[in-house]
Amino acid sequence: MGMRYWTYDWVGGIIAILTFLGATCIFILIAAIPFWLLWNWLMPNIFKLPQINILQAIGLLFLLGIITGSIGIRRNRS
Repeated sequence: MGMRYWTYDWVGGIIAILTFLGATCIFILIAAIPFWLLWNWLMPNIFKLPQINILQAIGLLFLLGIITGSIGIRRNRS
């Protein structure tokens, strides 16, 4: 009887991890798609820059987050 409950706990943990990973991927795509579309619409016409794919847009958003400080180590500025 104890093994059955342990199996349910294990499966529940795997489902929770997969749900978290799926939600994270969806959130990243929701954030990256507008950036990607705006880049491909504006940057080639204004600055003669090349179009980018969605993975490059995700990378640029991550880099922008590091540069602006919204991703990374938080420092106490008081």
